Amino acid sequence: MTDLLIFNTHIITPQKVLERGWIICRDGRIVAIGNDEPTRKPDSMAIDGQGLTLLPGFVDIHAHGAMGHAVMHATPEALIGMSKFFARHGVTSFLATTQSDTHNCITEALKAIVATIKHPNLHAHLLGAHIESPYVNWQYGNQHTRPALSQEARDWLSLGVIKLLTLAPEIPENEWLIREAVAQGITVSVGHSDATYDQMEQAITIGITHSTHTFHDMRPFQHHEAGVVGAVMESCLVGCDIIADGVHVSDGAIRLLWLLKRPDKLMLITDSIYPAGLGDGVFGTAIDDAQVIVTDGVARNSKGELAGGIMPMDAGLRYLMVALREPIERVWQTASLNPAHAIHVAHRKGSIEIGKDADLVLMDSDMRVQKTIVMGRVVYEG
Repeated sequence: MTDLLIFNTHIITPQKVLERGWIICRDGRIVAIGNDEPTRKPDSMAIDGQGLTLLPGFVDIHAHGAMGHAVMHATPEALIGMSKFFARHGVTSFLATTQSDTHNCITEALKAIVATIKHPNLHAHLLGAHIESPYVNWQYGNQHTRPALSQEARDWLSLGVIKLLTLAPEIPENEWLIREAVAQGITVSVGHSDATYDQMEQAITIGITHSTHTFHDMRPFQHHEAGVVGAVMESCLVGCDIIADGVHVSDGAIRLLWLLKRPDKLMLITDSIYPAGLGDGVFGTAIDDAQVIVTDGVARNSKGELAGGIMPMDAGLRYLMVALREPIERVWQTASLNPAHAIHVAHRKGSIEIGKDADLVLMDSDMRVQKTIVMGRVVYEG
């Protein structure tokens, strides 16, 4: 197979920054990294990076949809359409994220993920499923909210594609599922939860290691009762993901979380929903007859409540840099290596290192995507 050579680029690796770096990819993997002038081979396809920044491809572990497509549509076409949009914004890997729904709807969505996970038309890698499950607290759920039902959950686990599971640990019937999921190597996250600080401490001891869209839809921090937020901010065992769009979380809260979780426990997500990429408007869905109104880039339901994310991953990273007042060299891993670690794929994803998958994004000085490369193949050019 022809090698891919990318040269004359500002490469950010976990160990150092290469100002005039080069990288060689072969058979979808990174096989060499260097600085200054590369050793070229006659059979190398070359990309002149023109001094642009080369980052590891982004890993979005919380994505429900985009461009009118939704995971809950339960079709390969929806997942492929989402993957094309994500790749345009630097995402090279993602978890297809379900929503609280009926048993049959979630089952069909998971089966579609199984059927699509190795589809040749995917642009961004489909790594598996994130069950943002029905097993949440009714205060932060919908009409499908319910305790973890043993047979239902075991059927979903048996499909072998779940990488991340969000639930409310204060629901007594959910405890067995935390233990079972952890035993199967699945990351369990607290989300849509009204757990007390003490309940969260107990949940962390039995396996909770993640926090879903931290601050949002969870018991807040108070000085008399630290709640979910206090527990996840305090624990060194828990990674926290956030939606950095200026709406879901304030800049001050983002900076506080950065101080507590940097460098390896803060993660950027999109929580992307099906109108993402379509601009402002009123959007209906065949999923649950709900309506989403997008105004000035903010999605809300008919009650005026936030309905999910619209901002894509590259824009979220730009926002995060501004909110934190930090350069890309300090925050890059929030969009790639940290989420890869969170779902146990960092041995092959999330950073520019020899032996890892050649999932890369070439960005200009304004942090806008110019090229997205998945397994050594260019899948998007700006």
